[in-house]
Amino acid sequence: MPKPVLWALLAVFLPACIPINEDVMGRFSLDEEASCDVCVDRGPRVMTFRQVEGEGSFRYRFDFEDGGAHAGAYQFVATDSSDVSLTLYPDSAGPFHQDLVGSVLLTQYTYRSGVMRESCGGLFKQCKWRP
Repeated sequence: MPKPVLWALLAVFLPACIPINEDVMGRFSLDEEASCDVCVDRGPRVMTFRQVEGEGSFRYRFDFEDGGAHAGAYQFVATDSSDVSLTLYPDSAGPFHQDLVGSVLLTQYTYRSGVMRESCGGLFKQCKWRP
């Protein structure tokens, strides 16, 4: 097999081997200027993802514009190299989101170039959270 073909195959398949959980660690803030008008009302202002040392578990916290928040465990399920289905397991929440505790929430996000995105209407309109 020629070397250029081998390198091309590695470039295509290697990114798929990196766990998505490691790619999205950190704090992401809503970019209001690059997002739809509904993003502030509909989604969190800040999303925080972290790994708990020693436990190997992954935790999240979503803080909203109204001062509300919910937090718990999370899991990403990759549908391809950039689209992910984020499963949230809220175990604590402020008064505005108390009804979420004990439920399972499924959301659709795309993670590209360090930016978390969610569709907010139309093909090219997205809510965007940046590190």
